[in-house]
Amino acid sequence: MRKIFLTLTVFIFGVILGLNGLSFAQEKLTVTSSEQSINYSKRLLIYKGNVKATWKDLKLEAEQIEVYLTKENTLNKIVAKGKVKVNKTANNIQVSCQMATYTHDDGILTLQGDVQYTDEMGNNLLAEQMVIWTKEEKLEAKGSPVQATYILSKGGAGVPTGGESK
Repeated sequence: MRKIFLTLTVFIFGVILGLNGLSFAQEKLTVTSSEQSINYSKRLLIYKGNVKATWKDLKLEAEQIEVYLTKENTLNKIVAKGKVKVNKTANNIQVSCQMATYTHDDGILTLQGDVQYTDEMGNNLLAEQMVIWTKEEKLEAKGSPVQATYILSKGGAGVPTGGESK
């Protein structure tokens, strides 16, 4: 099985298109997979088969990951499909689902299909769909039913870690 690294792909992509906007020191996205395809006109990178991606403090695993770039050759959106696992190491948030979409500009992570969310306090949330506003530290869960298990401090009730829950 051949591993492919996105860093090299983005470099080649930039050289071919003659773009000067690459900034390796600021944001490095590394992806390994069994297969890769590139659509230069759509600025789309597709990875299939045992895909693992690391970007900032996020680790992502899925059967397929699509990376969409802007005209400035920066990250626009990431779409992960099939047995998705997300781990945000900064605050030990772990999520699993069937599909995850992250849009860089607004920092919104949309999770769909058998979503299971666990945070550093051990709070657990099960839902069919979840939206996480990463810049605002809030989330919204939908489904029938949504099941939440919160670990509360001994001094009384508290707000679940990571903001509010709707």
